[in-house]
Order: sequence, then structure tokens, then C-alpha cells
Amino acid sequence: AVIEGRTIFVCNPPWGVRLTEDIDSSWVSLREFLRREGNGAEAWVLSGNKDLTKILRMKKSRTLVVRTAEEDLRWLQYHIFQKSEVPVEK
Repeated sequence: AVIEGRTIFVCNPPWGVRLTEDIDSSWVSLREFLRREGNGAEAWVLSGNKDLTKILRMKKSRTLVVRTAEEDLRWLQYHIFQKSEVPVEK
């Protein structure tokens, strides 16, 4: 179903199996992107490493377990809350 005005980000950042270089910086970049661009959106992140997901510093809303090719993976859902506007004093 299409929900008007709904934005969903889906990503599979490196978690140490196929890609092993600059893993932490990839997760930091993802965190910065979601905070900058994800205002009011939903994000689904595929991960096979619980320690790396902590880099996001976000509270997950939901977890779906996926097993593929001998790997135990998790689809993690995050709701990114809308930024509240700070009133400007005149």
C-alpha cells in the first residue's frame, strides 16, 4: 500500500563480512545522513553486527530476524522523529 507523504529509507551498510574497510565511518555517515535528511521518516537497516548498530545512537522500533547463507541478520526499523522548530525571539 502506498501511504501518501511517507518516506522510507532502506539500507544495507557494511557489517564486516564482505566489506571490511571503513566500517565504523560508514555507520557514522549513515547516522549523520538519517539525522540530516530523515526528518519524520522511517528507516530500515540490515545488519549482522549488533555492536555496529550502536553507532547509530538511535532506538529501534522493530526487529525482524533474517537467516541467509549461514548469517543471522536483522532488519532494524527506526522512526526518525520530526525536528521541532525552535522559536526565534524577535
